[in-house]
Amino acid sequence: MEEWQFALPMASAILSVCWPDDFTVYDYRVRESLKDFPEINNLSDFEKIWASYERYKASVNEFVNLPLKLRDKDRYLWGQSAARQLERIFSDDFGRNLNERLACSF
Repeated sequence: MEEWQFALPMASAILSVCWPDDFTVYDYRVRESLKDFPEINNLSDFEKIWASYERYKASVNEFVNLPLKLRDKDRYLWGQSAARQLERIFSDDFGRNLNERLACSF
């Protein structure tokens, strides 16, 4: 990370492609799905980053209790987050805008 100037999300993405059984992508959507997992991307000390990443990885494994590779587990959590975002968009913005459009068209 230091030599190549990669932030944690990029470094973890590269590692997860090469070793999907051992690494998961550090992604804000996945982190949000884990409920109350602290932000670790802004840490500067590598030892703290690594220790926090290990806790993150354990949380992903624990949260998705399915026989999947870590990479597939983070895809699963990412998909859950994306689905929740779409639900919010359609229930809030789209629904409100649709009602406004219908009211204006009559």
